[in-house]
Amino acid sequence: MKKRTKDITKKGSRRTVHIVSPDERTAAGKALRDKTPRQQHGRWGEFNERVNPIELLHRSDAGRMNKLIAIRYGRMLESPFAFYRGAAGVMAANLAQTPTTGLKVQACGDCHLLNFGGFATPEHHLRHQRFR
Repeated sequence: MKKRTKDITKKGSRRTVHIVSPDERTAAGKALRDKTPRQQHGRWGEFNERVNPIELLHRSDAGRMNKLIAIRYGRMLESPFAFYRGAAGVMAANLAQTPTTGLKVQACGDCHLLNFGGFATPEHHLRHQRFR
């Protein structure tokens, strides 16, 4: 497999950047799958040192305006989806204990369930769109 490179100029200095081909990305992904098979991502078990989710939610209240905290929890009570949207710290704590491929993902901004495959029907019911 031939590696492609190109020169780029940034502020007067020259660097060589390796352009990763689709075949190289596929091979790298398959190698990571060997390291951490898909089945490992589907397993769930209690973690011995799992922080209580309610404690995590209360920790996330720090720095918030007290009069808005009750509104936040009220909105989270409306549905499981609203809860997940307001409890990103709980999800992050849970995911931190699961197997990892070693890939690093930068996710910021408006990063919630509806952006990861949950879509509302015309009747406003959520359904899941499977990624391929």
